[in-house]
Amino acid sequence: MIISKTKILAIIVLTFVFISGGTFVHASPMTLDEIIDWGLENAPAQKEMQKNLQQARRAKERVYASSGWQLDFSGNLDYDIEGLEWQRQSIELELDRNFLGGLNLQSGISYSRDSALGSGEQSPMTWDQTDYEPRISFSLGYTLYPWFPTGSERNLMEQEMNLKKMENTFSRDEKENILGWIEGYMNLVRIENSLQKARENVERVEEELEQIKRQKKIEEAGELALLDSRLALLAAENNMKEQKQSFEDEKEAFYRELGLPGDIEIELELQAEIMEELRGWVNELKLLNLSTEEIEEMARKNSPELVNLEKDIELAEKRKEWLEKEKHPTLNLGGSLRGWEDWSAGINVSFTYNLFDSGQHNLNLEEKEEELKDLKKDRKDLKEDLSRQLNGLLNRVESARRNLKEQELGLEKARLEKELNEKEFEKGLVTLRDYNQALDDVSDAEMDYLRAEDDLLMAKLNFASFLGFNFDW
Repeated sequence: MIISKTKILAIIVLTFVFISGGTFVHASPMTLDEIIDWGLENAPAQKEMQKNLQQARRAKERVYASSGWQLDFSGNLDYDIEGLEWQRQSIELELDRNFLGGLNLQSGISYSRDSALGSGEQSPMTWDQTDYEPRISFSLGYTLYPWFPTGSERNLMEQEMNLKKMENTFSRDEKENILGWIEGYMNLVRIENSLQKARENVERVEEELEQIKRQKKIEEAGELALLDSRLALLAAENNMKEQKQSFEDEKEAFYRELGLPGDIEIELELQAEIMEELRGWVNELKLLNLSTEEIEEMARKNSPELVNLEKDIELAEKRKEWLEKEKHPTLNLGGSLRGWEDWSAGINVSFTYNLFDSGQHNLNLEEKEEELKDLKKDRKDLKEDLSRQLNGLLNRVESARRNLKEQELGLEKARLEKELNEKEFEKGLVTLRDYNQALDDVSDAEMDYLRAEDDLLMAKLNFASFLGFNFDW
């Protein structure tokens, strides 16, 4: 298991970066551990995922809030211009609650009076208060039949399911982001190594050219050898420039993917401890020892897309069931209590049934059935797609394994040829150019072998991640 040992240091350093407006340069190059920690907090893709997840959580909270207590205050003044009198004045405080179980409660307290404007010699602001009437009221409502979730309950169910789906994909996508950053970092390290070897190659070819020039002066080398050496130097310089441009492009893309400021340096060195822990972790899983049936079962069980699709099917079946119940006769029960000094109470039972709706309900039901049918087809297609992806990942592992063996043999061959060229060069049987070419071949073979090691590790890590195995970073 990979556990970061430098998170506290990374947080402190990055805090200084933000305080200084991004002008502070990291005191020492960021290691791979620190880069991953940075990405989990600051990478654009990661921040977008976190934003979407937070929005889903707020959507769920809004449903709870909409079904909670609601308190309203209202006031009313009516004045009759033609009759020159105040008709009514009132203030009212209302408290409502729609419970998730389907029960609706409404209560309120009001203060109202009917008043007439005085005439003749009376003061224009004389009020008749004989109709003064405060009142308190309570009412309850509940659907007895058919019972199915209220609109708030259905909305809450959908928001909870949407949140769960996003949490499922968030975990998987975060793992993919981390693996992508690791692979990008490894690639950047290898390109930087290639650039360094290209520089060393230019230096060797420059030495070779100088030697050819000296040999030509004493007529031990001809014009053809000099031209060939100059062409070799030009090719080496062009290769170095291409490697440098490739490194700059890859570094810029890597920084952009992580959201790293350009003035922060990163340590381009694959730490042996981290790489060995990664290799040890994935090898201990012994995934390649599992049967095809076991691998497919694990992939289906841990596929966020398939798990989420099953939730969509479950919700679609419930929606269809709810829609079918809407066609049933509806029986509602209500109760009320009103008064101040004198109280009155009542119970109300209502019955409704839609006799004819011009086929609207059947059309809606057909739409739900088609939606459910499409989802089940998507499930079948997704299972087949998972099998294809598994085959692709397995093939990648096997291909990477074969390539590593091939590069291992190629490296062994290049080293043997280099030893032979070195002995022949000491005896004067081969030219410096031949010996330098042998050194280049060994350098290229070493880089090919290291890249093959990286490819095999990433193939295994992606395969393990696809099957649902988690690793802590």
